[in-house]
Amino acid sequence: MPNTTIRYAAAATAALSLSLLTACGSGSGGGVKDEGTGQVASLQSPSGDGGKNTSSPISENGVQLRLDMTDDERTDVMESWQLCLVHQGLPSYTKQDGKRKLVLTQAPRSKYPKEYKACDSKQPIQPPELDPQRNPHYMDDYRTWIKCMNDKGFAVEALPDGDGWTYASHPGRVDPNSPKADQIEFDCKLEAFGGGK
Repeated sequence: MPNTTIRYAAAATAALSLSLLTACGSGSGGGVKDEGTGQVASLQSPSGDGGKNTSSPISENGVQLRLDMTDDERTDVMESWQLCLVHQGLPSYTKQDGKRKLVLTQAPRSKYPKEYKACDSKQPIQPPELDPQRNPHYMDDYRTWIKCMNDKGFAVEALPDGDGWTYASHPGRVDPNSPKADQIEFDCKLEAFGGGK
């Protein structure tokens, strides 16, 4: 499934110290496009079972996101974590995301360390495949992902640090706002990061 709905989820991982979108964290776990910048943050990893297992491992350290998760599955994980933080007393705001109204926070971990710690078991965790610190082939996989999207007509440009992408300055064959673009992004991410390694 493409990752059209949760554009802030990727940030969650990027920020694990986060406060959503900016604080939080792939992603659709494909990429998550920031509507303001066009950048994508990612937070999923393959389940290794052909996508049949839709549950994510939960530990005291958080919930492991997978590359093959649907937007709704990633949203559920993100929403659970965010609601926990809000119930701990962090300031909140609401965001309409498709048909869902989400309650989120942008309060930094540095200001609310105890509250974040209380919700650590619900925090989305960056999958190893999408974590440059744990995937020794990350930049190769990342370049493969960008190339795949461009080869399929979805014109994007890589960010120099490998931390996402922006829409290309030239038009591609595929409308970047179309479901087809989202599907291309998702398929290419699975192929690049989960391609049988």
